Amino acid sequence: MGLPICLEIMAVADGREALASLEGFDPHLIIVDLMMPAMDGFEFIKQMRDLPGTKSTPIIVITSDALLETRERAFRLGANDFVGKTVTLEDLISRVKKYIS
Repeated sequence: MGLPICLEIMAVADGREALASLEGFDPHLIIVDLMMPAMDGFEFIKQMRDLPGTKSTPIIVITSDALLETRERAFRLGANDFVGKTVTLEDLISRVKKYIS
């Protein structure tokens, strides 16, 4: 797995809170669940990509929905990566390192 990484993590309850938290915060990476209350992950990605300064922020989608249509929609809206909720910790860490290195 390589050297450990040190991260500052911000967790939010839903998409609306996530959008609000982006004011004054410049994340290196966002991991988003598609199934969130108040605003789903698709809408969050769409609105986030419209914000100034967030167009190049990497987004990893994590979801239990493995349908091809879901994956394609996430990428079309601006996601950079897509994993199932059964992803191993090692795989998730590898993907995170890919985007923050």
